[in-house]
Amino acid sequence: MGAQVAPRFETAEYFYICTLLDGEISDKQVFECSGCEGFSRVRLLREQQVDCVICGGIKLFYRQLLESLGMQVIDRVSLSVDQALEQYGDGRLSPSSDDASCDKSVCDVPHEDLLCWTRDLFAGFGWQIRTTDDSAPFAVDLIGRIDCPVCGRQVRIAICCGAHIYRCDQEIREFHDATVNDFHVRAYVYPPSSRLADCCRAFGIQIIDPNRADVSGEGDVTDRLPLIRVRVEGHDNLAWEKTV
Repeated sequence: MGAQVAPRFETAEYFYICTLLDGEISDKQVFECSGCEGFSRVRLLREQQVDCVICGGIKLFYRQLLESLGMQVIDRVSLSVDQALEQYGDGRLSPSSDDASCDKSVCDVPHEDLLCWTRDLFAGFGWQIRTTDDSAPFAVDLIGRIDCPVCGRQVRIAICCGAHIYRCDQEIREFHDATVNDFHVRAYVYPPSSRLADCCRAFGIQIIDPNRADVSGEGDVTDRLPLIRVRVEGHDNLAWEKTV
């Protein structure tokens, strides 16, 4: 294979996944990736039960996420795919001992990646999504709308791709207060801690974890909004879950 290892993990268009045993390569598969963020790529690798990831540059957040899922990460590789596999097989490639190749300015979840992933996720389930401008309420990154599957009236959603400020409880409270009059439902997108989940539950805000493998496993829904399991104001005939 003459292809080169991609210079950035988060923008790699393809993943070459294979089994390497005693220097022999088998079960070769190529998976195509799209989008401008790394969450979908991490999910793909987890679903394929990958043990080791060989890449060029990688944001520190994604490297730590991959490692937390039990994957070995070998970065700073600028070789062809064949050369990388050969050097890995004979022990010449190994994980770096520091984070020099990682972007230390994005140790937390990269906001631009969250925004891109969230926009694609909601649009994929039929929501009409647009990015906000400077006139939008605090912490509202995306605004969406969709027709209610029960009554046909339009539902408006405000979406926050989290961590605009340090304290999540304050951000969630202000997000709720700023959108309570103009939107029927709110969603907060961020890998949740128990505290964050409790805050969203207290304010009736849908929390969406981009790290969950089943986040897009919605199937056909006829009595509730796609991706939404909290109560939707003004649409009491929609199904919802009291604990989310």
